[in-house]
Amino acid sequence: MGIGSDDGTQVQHCQRTSHAGIIESKRETTGIDYAPALDGMRAVAVLLVMFGHFDIPVVGRPGGTGVDIFFTLSGYLITRVLLRQFESGRSFMSFYWSRLMRLLPALLVVNVSLFMFVGSGLDMQDVALNAIAALAYIADWLRAFPLSFSPGIMAHTWSLAIEEQFYLLWPAVLLVLWRIGIDKGRILAIALAAASWVATITVAQMGASHVHLYNALYMRLPGLLIGASLAMLSPCKVTSRHAAAAAAIFLICAFYGWRWWSMIVTWLCTAIIIAHVVSNAERGVVRRVLEWHPMVSVGVVSYSLYLWHFPILVLLSKTYQSGFIRCVIGIPVSIAMAYITRVAIEMPALRARQLVTEDAQKWLGMFAWSGTIASMAGGLVFFFSGYYRALP
Repeated sequence: MGIGSDDGTQVQHCQRTSHAGIIESKRETTGIDYAPALDGMRAVAVLLVMFGHFDIPVVGRPGGTGVDIFFTLSGYLITRVLLRQFESGRSFMSFYWSRLMRLLPALLVVNVSLFMFVGSGLDMQDVALNAIAALAYIADWLRAFPLSFSPGIMAHTWSLAIEEQFYLLWPAVLLVLWRIGIDKGRILAIALAAASWVATITVAQMGASHVHLYNALYMRLPGLLIGASLAMLSPCKVTSRHAAAAAAIFLICAFYGWRWWSMIVTWLCTAIIIAHVVSNAERGVVRRVLEWHPMVSVGVVSYSLYLWHFPILVLLSKTYQSGFIRCVIGIPVSIAMAYITRVAIEMPALRARQLVTEDAQKWLGMFAWSGTIASMAGGLVFFFSGYYRALP
């Protein structure tokens, strides 16, 4: 994940565990050894997002860049997973079964949990509409094209929605690129990333609003495609100096504040650091920081932390006006809920998804793919046709 990405469609669970079994020693089955630094990058991304939402002075300023790290990382990891499936002759439809079991269980638990607070700070209709937007993966549309209803307590799932929409289209496109030849496919993938960035510049220059630029799918597509293009390239050695320079440039740009044009800097710097940590280059300062155990620990639970922190912040905001109190209570509670969800929900689901046969995974994947498209289409009709106004 990216936000909801694994390092592979099948995670091998080893015996070594820590933090009460929450952190697993993993190995990618995409043909690349598991790189702990990638979980460290997830930690950087989710912490930036969380600190930004909690409006923590200084460290909260780069919050908007956290999602851009997620997008590039997700594009890279998902493409590696898919390429591995193509090479092994497996149908990419099984990928959608993997996605369903990775994303939906924790997302469903968070949304259902919010109904417990109806009447004590939350409105039933608002919680229901937020759940529909989140579970149908359309929060980005509702934010980019505002209606009288706009996602509230689950508004942060706009970025998850963008990833899911990318997942629906990219496997088929990648399969075409792979079949025409990996060398030509690489060139076309890079060309797609460049073309999408040109389209992004065009939309920005046409005077689109900041809200639209921040939330629209096509504005974030270049970041996903840059990560995907990196996954298609032959491994290249990126030195620790290059990685350190990329990290420094990213930090300067991030603390300057999010701008639509700053996304390209984040995407490219993220790609350079990814290339560094998976190339088995020397272990410089960037890699050491990302492989630091607390960073990896947070990265492992990044998806659940991403899901929980914003609803917890919204709930606390209804009781506490002080930002300091919200931080002191909200951040530890968010991390605790993330770890509980990882153990109780995510890990069992990740194990369960491998219990069905390969053929069954393909058919379940087809069901997941068609069901996701149907829920997105139904959700868009429900909101943009105004049917949601008829709810009691």
